[in-house]
Amino acid sequence: MTLALSISLAGLVACSHDPATTAAPEKSTSNGTRQAPRDAPTALLAVLGLIQDSQQLSDLSVEHVGRHMGQTLQQATDGSPRYGFGVRLDDSWNYGVLLDTQQKPRFELSFNPSDEAASMQPLCQLDYAAFAARLQGLGLQRSAVLGEHGRLQHETFSKPGLQVSVYPQGESAGNAQHLCVRMVSIP
Repeated sequence: MTLALSISLAGLVACSHDPATTAAPEKSTSNGTRQAPRDAPTALLAVLGLIQDSQQLSDLSVEHVGRHMGQTLQQATDGSPRYGFGVRLDDSWNYGVLLDTQQKPRFELSFNPSDEAASMQPLCQLDYAAFAARLQGLGLQRSAVLGEHGRLQHETFSKPGLQVSVYPQGESAGNAQHLCVRMVSIP
């Protein structure tokens, strides 16, 4: 992710919503507006729905992403073709959704801690293995990207016209082997 995108996403997350106890990606409030998922598993399920309903990269429009993520994406304050929103999950975690349409669409959902030592346990009800299995269940082909000493950096899941990258993180210092989803990006 470029520095400009990181700054833009940080700004969007900074104005995120307070945590809620219920979640529904397409839930409508009494005034007819939708509400973004308020927990990590529901946010990841919304991303799976977005992937399932997208045949190619060009499907990732502001409207399409907003419909699947349950909230209208806001344009960056500098007027650039970057859109997104942020949601506060609890005192330790929030997530941001970013769609950059500048050249070719780039979607990103990332879970961001307020403290780097925060455990991902509250976010890991739909863990990395289960999320990866669901992507494969959608017909995407799995390929690992390994770094130094064979360490998993991320995995790509591909189908004709679309590639998804999923980045893991260990649940906590005491349970680093149990992987959680830290970020999902397309392409």
